Amino acid sequence: MVERRRTESHEAVVDTWLAGVAQEPALDGLDVLEAAFGALWRRVQPTLGEITLVAIVGRVLHASSERFPVLRSATVDRDGIHLDALKAERGALDRDELERMARTALVELLTVIDHLTGGVLTPALHAELSTIDLSALVEQPRRLART
Repeated sequence: MVERRRTESHEAVVDTWLAGVAQEPALDGLDVLEAAFGALWRRVQPTLGEITLVAIVGRVLHASSERFPVLRSATVDRDGIHLDALKAERGALDRDELERMARTALVELLTVIDHLTGGVLTPALHAELSTIDLSALVEQPRRLART
């Protein structure tokens, strides 16, 4: 019962954050997944360390790829998650499916970290999602296109 409530809490936080993401139509699930994993990685890395995070994110990608096989081409190393192969296929991927994929992977990541840390980091991770500057994500491709 407690475990289900904790998972529902992660789902609610991710859904609320994704509702804000929906206000930025220039973003898709790959942008969202990369930004969220990056923010969470930076928040957790000092506590858990790179090696532990690589293992956690690798497990999350593996578990999420059962439902979303396209995630099998994502990689993770000491610098975080890399979606280059997925980005190369971006045009062939369905936007709604990408958003469902991002939601699933984010909830899975929060759930795994929650279980491993006994929930100690959960409030900070939930808060971290709200700090992601979505407008900067929208501007980033524009800045890169100008250079």
